[in-house]
Amino acid sequence: MSSGKKRGQRRWSSAAPGAGTTTKRTNEPMDDKTKAPPPPSPGRQKLLDAAIALFGRKGFDATTTREIAEAAGVNIANIAYHFGGKEGLYRACAEELGRAIRPRVTDVLSRKAPETPQEARNAIAEILSRMVHLIIREPALENPSRFILREYFDPTPTLHLLYQSLMEPISSRLTALWATAVGADPEAEDTRLAVMGLVGQILAFRVARSIICLRMEWETIGPREAEAIETMVIATLDARIAAARKERP
Repeated sequence: MSSGKKRGQRRWSSAAPGAGTTTKRTNEPMDDKTKAPPPPSPGRQKLLDAAIALFGRKGFDATTTREIAEAAGVNIANIAYHFGGKEGLYRACAEELGRAIRPRVTDVLSRKAPETPQEARNAIAEILSRMVHLIIREPALENPSRFILREYFDPTPTLHLLYQSLMEPISSRLTALWATAVGADPEAEDTRLAVMGLVGQILAFRVARSIICLRMEWETIGPREAEAIETMVIATLDARIAAARKERP
């Protein structure tokens, strides 16, 4: 039997566009050097918007460049011109999401570190409330949320870029705040797990949105429903902080 490439095997190109050389699709980090965004272009932005929506709904492999070009209303040649190809477009989508979403949380991440446990608790609550708004409540982030969550479930090398630009800064800040709030080691495994648990409950409401609406008999998750979720998230935070403090020697 031939030892050549198996049919259907997913690959990423590692060569320049048109070179024809491919490498296996892996979860290894891609070069995440920050690049200045290219000059604004209506056609380029239309392609990014269409690609984020389609990649989020269908995934990288199931989405074609022709579909993206048609959804964007531009000539398919613009994909090669602006991005070098499908993989370059996918990475550009991740970079675009980092530029668009991170400023929404930069203010709470750049503040002076709290000095007291109560101040740290309040800072955690503010970040979690902001995440509920961004992930669950804001309609404009529907397609970006799908893109990011699909990358979590079916990771490509671009996951490293998303992690470094979005999740790592938030997670690191929350970990430091949790350590101050409960008197724990910020680098301890249980500290990091506690933070991932807090973030994970919010992501669960995004991932299982349809099931949650059925169970709660909600038509959708609007402002009232999101407020109820936020109240529950903060109550869970307070309960976990209280439990963690009791466990401290």
